[in-house]
Amino acid sequence: MNALIDYMDFSSCLSMDSGTVELGLRLALRYSLGGRDALILASYSRAKQVRKFVTMDKSLLAIGKLTVGKKKLNIVSP
Repeated sequence: MNALIDYMDFSSCLSMDSGTVELGLRLALRYSLGGRDALILASYSRAKQVRKFVTMDKSLLAIGKLTVGKKKLNIVSP
């Protein structure tokens, strides 16, 4: 339970600014993602402390590794 609460506190402070939205749109076009998935992925890829994105979504898992500038985000299944 504490891990879930910690996760919720962390995820509620992810940035959603115009840069994140623009990145989300670019990701949607490049990887044929839906808007929601692209915005979620953009938010996590811009968060400095996140290195791994865990999902069961096959379209996101197909990306495998996302590089945004110097930041690398590994997309893995649980």
